[in-house]
Amino acid sequence: MTSLPAGMTGASPDQEEEKAGRLEERGLRLEQTLNLPEVVMAGDEDRLKQLFANLLENALRYVDVPGVLRVWEQHTAEELTLHFVDSGPGVPEASLERLFDRLYRVDEARTREQGGSGLGLAIGKSIVAALGGRIKAANAPGAGLWIEIRLPLLLIRRQRKAAMNAPSTLTSRTCARRSPPSSPTASW
Repeated sequence: MTSLPAGMTGASPDQEEEKAGRLEERGLRLEQTLNLPEVVMAGDEDRLKQLFANLLENALRYVDVPGVLRVWEQHTAEELTLHFVDSGPGVPEASLERLFDRLYRVDEARTREQGGSGLGLAIGKSIVAALGGRIKAANAPGAGLWIEIRLPLLLIRRQRKAAMNAPSTLTSRTCARRSPPSSPTASW
């Protein structure tokens, strides 16, 4: 069981600074709006960290600079929805369905050194499926790629437990606040 409080990347404050620094060095700005109470979900914290790291790596590799990666959440008592939207370029419509296939690259001319192995999003999809969730990609309005992840929740806790054996928590820092647009996927 994994506990997910007000953030989600699973990184320590030092790791958060490093991630923000990597984005900034590349010419990307991270805007996070994460207003979660503490939520508990079935799953492995390390796999969640891997999922978020893979999404960050995709932004670092493929988003045009200067650019933005926006991350926000929505939740109900039963489900957490995470949104990752970059400023572009988007993905050709014909590639959206294959984006989560193993070894698939939108630009087949890229070598592994230029653009990864084609495994990051496939691994991400497997992690989301193992958590009982769903992941979908769409082109964002204007430009960019919109990744939407829906994960089932076991419960929402309004107060954090200080117990020694409480579930591990994932944390994040809010870099900027912005009202999220509506979802790109009206139905699943």
